[in-house]
Amino acid sequence: MPKLAVVLNACLLFSMYLLDILHNRELTTQQAADILNVSRRFLVKLLDEGAIPYIKVGSHRRIRFKDLIIYQEQRKVMRRQGLKELTQFLQEEGFYEAGIHDIAQN
Repeated sequence: MPKLAVVLNACLLFSMYLLDILHNRELTTQQAADILNVSRRFLVKLLDEGAIPYIKVGSHRRIRFKDLIIYQEQRKVMRRQGLKELTQFLQEEGFYEAGIHDIAQN
């Protein structure tokens, strides 16, 4: 059993090491755009607006993977909040109570 604990500990340390490397990895604008599933031009606009931090290496921009994931999560939270507010508004206005036939006649 002690050998298993040593192996598990080594695996845990190695996975923490890999996560550290991944989080601090710097991406090109094209790689970051591909991860977000947006155009490179749109990503550059986000960078210029300050939505995602970046560094310059010569004349090239680099985005840390960690910062990209933080932006992606923030965007997901804002999207869910917007959908929640829209759903609440539609419920208050009675759109969920009306049948399809009633809506079509209006």
